[in-house]
Amino acid sequence: MFLVICYAVHEKKLAGVYQFHSQDEAFACMEMDVKITYDEEIANSGNSMDDIDFDIDETKGIVTDHAADCCWTWEVVEI
Repeated sequence: MFLVICYAVHEKKLAGVYQFHSQDEAFACMEMDVKITYDEEIANSGNSMDDIDFDIDETKGIVTDHAADCCWTWEVVEI
């Protein structure tokens, strides 16, 4: 079993936990959630795309809005 854990660093709280039976499903969820959060932050923050970035690797993702001092992280963990 795999979990995708999203943490809102700037709020110091969990933003979501999602459970999957396969690693591929977990990675796909993480990738989609990172991209959606990035797009929403660009659309809603009023900050420039130059101030907002994201990164995804094999087990982790991050979205950072530097101007707003906001950050979300994701991690896929096997349990």
